[in-house]
Amino acid sequence: MGCKNCVNEVRQALDAWRKIEGFNAGSSRGGVQKGKRERLHDAANALYNYCSLSAHADEHQVTWTRADAVLALSSLCALLAARDP
Repeated sequence: MGCKNCVNEVRQALDAWRKIEGFNAGSSRGGVQKGKRERLHDAANALYNYCSLSAHADEHQVTWTRADAVLALSSLCALLAARDP
C-alpha cells in the first residue's frame, strides 16, 4: 500500500508542476522541432501516465512494488533537477 501511495504522490506532484508551468499532455508544435524544455515536459508527461495507473487500475490486477515507487520518485527528482528554474 505504501508503494502505491508513493506513486500516487508523484502523480500529484507532476500534476501540480503541470499547472505551475502550464504545459499539457501531448502538446505538439505542429512539425516544429521541440526544444529542451518541451522535451523535459514530454518526459514528465510520460512519468505522469505511468503513475496514473496507480490511481485508476484495479488493485487486484496491478501490484505496485518498492521498485515502482523508487522508479517514480527518483525520476521525478531527476526531472525537477533538470528543470533548473
